Amino acid sequence: MKKNNLLLPALLIFSGIVSADSFIFFNSEKDDYIGQGETRVWTNGTFSSKSTQDKPNVVSINFTSDDNWWNLDFAAPENQTLSVGSYTNATRYPFQESNENGLSVSGSGRGCNTLEGQFEVLEISYDADGKLSSFAATFEQHCEKADPALFGTVSFNSSLSTPTTTVPDNVNITVDLKANSVDGPVTIKAGDTVNLNWSIQTDSTDITAEYWLGLIGTSSEKKWFNSGRWQNTPGSLIWKTDTVKSAQRDFSWTPQVPGIYMLQLILDTQTTSPVKIDQLSAHDHVVIIVE
Repeated sequence: MKKNNLLLPALLIFSGIVSADSFIFFNSEKDDYIGQGETRVWTNGTFSSKSTQDKPNVVSINFTSDDNWWNLDFAAPENQTLSVGSYTNATRYPFQESNENGLSVSGSGRGCNTLEGQFEVLEISYDADGKLSSFAATFEQHCEKADPALFGTVSFNSSLSTPTTTVPDNVNITVDLKANSVDGPVTIKAGDTVNLNWSIQTDSTDITAEYWLGLIGTSSEKKWFNSGRWQNTPGSLIWKTDTVKSAQRDFSWTPQVPGIYMLQLILDTQTTSPVKIDQLSAHDHVVIIVE
């Protein structure tokens, strides 16, 4: 299964600002049956959830409008609770094996008989009655296990901001971000040090890079990396360079406060500040769980 870091732009505008947005974003590759090769955002319609804490391993989001309806299902193995983190090697929900992750994105008369994919839960919470109050996830689905992929993001009353529908053609830029030499998520204890690294390869010029580390799903004080140190600042930190053929950065971070953090790196091909969704070229991210 491939993982294409150029095709998940809806994740990139996650900034920790609680805005309670609901949307579905599709970035469908050519010949993908579900998304029909289109890039679309749905916001005007009815969002609902069938998920409760009585069945903690599954979240189901439904959307209906005048001309579209979509069902999105995300499941951890039966004996686990669906929580923030990455879920790889998913097969079609609800027909996956009891020890497998489940995924299904279908609707508007189209569904997969079989599929493979992966997803990452960015935010999940329940209210006092045990009903789902917020949820956000990115996903990659290969219908009938074919090469064309449906990439996307779903938000249900979450802190993700609604993306625009304009996404540029793929640009020859790649980025790889790791924590402790793996893609993550990484679990460490408060007071321990995590080693962070990213590498960039591109044949483009005028590259803008923005990197952000903060607690997932909060609008609280965020931590930024500047001149070799993490510091508190009220706004985003932009690192710019006129020409980047390749670049690599290695640094470490010693968190003192438990929580679930996300480090993300965004690149675009224009020198605007901040990075904007309609100028997106590439990104990567890693989740760091501090106990």
